[in-house]
Amino acid sequence: SQRVLFYNIPETPSRMISLLKRFRCVVTTRLHGMILSQVAGAPYVAIECHLKMRAFLQEHGLADRSIVTTTPGMDLGHKGYGYNPEAVEIDIEQAVQTIRAIRDAPTPAFSSGFREVLQGALGEVLTHARQRT
Repeated sequence: SQRVLFYNIPETPSRMISLLKRFRCVVTTRLHGMILSQVAGAPYVAIECHLKMRAFLQEHGLADRSIVTTTPGMDLGHKGYGYNPEAVEIDIEQAVQTIRAIRDAPTPAFSSGFREVLQGALGEVLTHARQRT
């Protein structure tokens, strides 16, 4: 589908998670997008253009959720920030196949301890985001 959906920032963590649960598949370039989707149990894939995104995927056995096919020179440490969207390349056909496979597969669950930490952090993230808009 060619649809792009825009939503206001939800008022509470539970509403954010409820919103994410509605999506067939979340495509994100941010660590927060991956974490929130994971907490919600929403299917997601990542365009990993940040070192911490790669570490998160590898640490939790979720490397199959990356749609990055190459990272020229493996330089994701752009300008000291560790975020470099220009350092990634994506094979569109392969990305579409990955998205289709992930959206139809069950999302692996995190440990309950990790989930509680993320739920608390989500409240802080949403408060900060609302203050910026």
